[in-house]
Amino acid sequence: MRSRARNLLLTAAIVNEEQVGHNIEDLLKIEGMNEETARILAGKGIGTQDALADLDTDELIELTGMDGERANQLIMTARAPWFV
Repeated sequence: MRSRARNLLLTAAIVNEEQVGHNIEDLLKIEGMNEETARILAGKGIGTQDALADLDTDELIELTGMDGERANQLIMTARAPWFV
């Protein structure tokens, strides 16, 4: 039984990692985004530029632990297409 449970957890972790890898593609298009931050965001359900743009600075800081200046810059960069 433990072996089956361990296999299920491993399978779930692999599927999650594959989804995170797929989700970071859109985030990595944002100027100033790095792979580590994109993986953190995708792992927490923020997998697109629009999803990032919908956050406020405090939410992004809470999700990632980054400083406020960088959080604000990433959000504003993600929102840039809204003003074109």
